[in-house]
Amino acid sequence: MSIDPGPPERSCLSSHAALAALAGTLLVNAGILLGILSLQTRGLDLLARLGTFRAVFCVAGVAFWASALLLVATSRVSAPWAKRFHRPGSPRLATLLRWSLCLTSILLAAAWMSWNYRADGILTWPDTQDYADVASEPVLSRAFWSGGNPPILPLLFKAFGLTSRTFMGPDYPVMAHRITQVQTAFSFLAAASLALSFASVLRQKWLRPVAVMVILGLGLAIDVAQWNKMLLTESLSSSLLFGIVAGAIVWIRWWEGPGSPKPLVVSALAIVLALGAILHAFARDVNPYVWLVLGFLTLPPTIVAIVRRRERRWAYLAIVGIFFLAGGSSAVARRSHWSYPFINLVYDRVLPDHAALGFFVRRGFPIDVIETITPPNRKDLHVAFRSDPRAEPLRAWYEANGQTVYLEFLASRPIDTLRAPLSHLATLLSPDVSWYRVRLHPDPAWMPLAGAVVYPRSTIFLVLWSVAVVICSAILVRRGFGRPVWAVPLLMMVTLYPLMLIIWHGDSAALERHSLPVGVGLRLCLWMLSFLLVDGYLSGPRIGLGRGS
Repeated sequence: MSIDPGPPERSCLSSHAALAALAGTLLVNAGILLGILSLQTRGLDLLARLGTFRAVFCVAGVAFWASALLLVATSRVSAPWAKRFHRPGSPRLATLLRWSLCLTSILLAAAWMSWNYRADGILTWPDTQDYADVASEPVLSRAFWSGGNPPILPLLFKAFGLTSRTFMGPDYPVMAHRITQVQTAFSFLAAASLALSFASVLRQKWLRPVAVMVILGLGLAIDVAQWNKMLLTESLSSSLLFGIVAGAIVWIRWWEGPGSPKPLVVSALAIVLALGAILHAFARDVNPYVWLVLGFLTLPPTIVAIVRRRERRWAYLAIVGIFFLAGGSSAVARRSHWSYPFINLVYDRVLPDHAALGFFVRRGFPIDVIETITPPNRKDLHVAFRSDPRAEPLRAWYEANGQTVYLEFLASRPIDTLRAPLSHLATLLSPDVSWYRVRLHPDPAWMPLAGAVVYPRSTIFLVLWSVAVVICSAILVRRGFGRPVWAVPLLMMVTLYPLMLIIWHGDSAALERHSLPVGVGLRLCLWMLSFLLVDGYLSGPRIGLGRGS
């Protein structure tokens, strides 16, 4: 008679060891949080700077992790003294360590955000004045929503009383400090939400804490976090993007997977995502075109899905409708904001190019106005365009033909138009934005290495990584390893090239700042797809999401 030995024993902790390990987890996380929050400068005398109280927490935390490693080591040892720590029916050691790593990663990210907030100075740019002018308008007025600048940052300005009247007034430093605090907190919450929601769809549990650390590191990288201390649109736009991606992952997981919540909850999340998409479209000038591109890309597969799965016809139509609504409403509302980028393009790309200048002159461009004004730089041309009486023919030509002629010019040389962003990948993917920030404290010695890992800057490496990820995704999807959640990063990646086209040909000034969505979006897509590919390959050709997958 054969006896079934049963499933192999798993590494578990006794109840006392589990409680001690959980208490140690709280100690290490509290020590990390309190310690790094008080750290202002780097150096070797870390404990002296932290003080006695915080040093005790840090030492206790180090002792906990040493104990955790000891428990991991003794899980494979058969000695009697080692079995004392591992009893059947108790919490699994691997689960405890995963939760500890995730919690530690989140608190480390919070501590880093706090330190980085104090390390940067609050910066005010010329565009800040324009946003303050928009904030002076009534919220329900047309000038607020369809004026010259995106209205989301002015909405935040208005909430804290920052308008054109209070701009650079005695209360301005306090208002700016509160606004940047809100931007920093929103950035951290968005990055943490994305990290946790993405980790929840990975079926390989050991990948989850790694994904949390990497996604948090990407969302809080210095090239992304530095915009939190600036009164510009970059911080809110990036945070909204991270939050929308996190919500989309959760929504797909609920919608497709078994054990999903009630349809009312799923519908409520869809409404929140729709509002987030509209806010994101109104956050920056380039954002509405992203949603329009998504609408056109998802329209053909939506038609196919409606034919095959008629019971969810309303959901598919709602998704595409949200894309078009978010992009179209924002693009139409701010269609008159292109005069400033147009002058930049004329000065930087039309006037130096004889072929381009000839194309414009043949269509009535008043070159004699430019020759009369003879602006020595781009700023003087802007001033003349706005207020110089001699530039009245140029203003009239722009209002009547400016956008049409420029689009005809781009269409007349399609190869050059399509090739231009690819010829300047380094500028669009890895620009040097360090000169935008003013550091009040020196950076930690480890920051360049950590940044190079989670936010690689090599353009060649990014291109090779992208090619490898796309090829592997196609192979695994063809073999049945794909999952619906893969559509989120893949759709984001498909929109990157149209976004590069719009950014490059839409304005020639401040490309380092305008191309931030491309750089952040590409790295986010690559990391997410890399984790999904590893997870899908190790989990096998199984399609499905949800709590039971």
